[in-house]
Amino acid sequence: MLAKKVEADKMAEEAKQKMEEAKAAAEETKRFQNEANKTASEAQKLQAGNQTLQESAKTSFIQRARSTRRLSKQPMNDDDGDEDEHGHMEANARN
Repeated sequence: MLAKKVEADKMAEEAKQKMEEAKAAAEETKRFQNEANKTASEAQKLQAGNQTLQESAKTSFIQRARSTRRLSKQPMNDDDGDEDEHGHMEANARN
């Protein structure tokens, strides 16, 4: 009878440990799930931000191209008044 009591106590202790392990595993699973949800949410925010940046980059590229064209159409400055600026550029070119 005493042996059965000791065996029953031992089995109860093992069951108690297994329950604690199961609770710890469940808590860890919840924590990982929360982290996964948080990561997914942050990924969605980043994707939305990337779309916004891509759309703004398209429009800013067009704006840059327009401003570049304007700069290229401006006349050269004639700093010495002899209207031969192209010749000065060739003469002062560094090879």
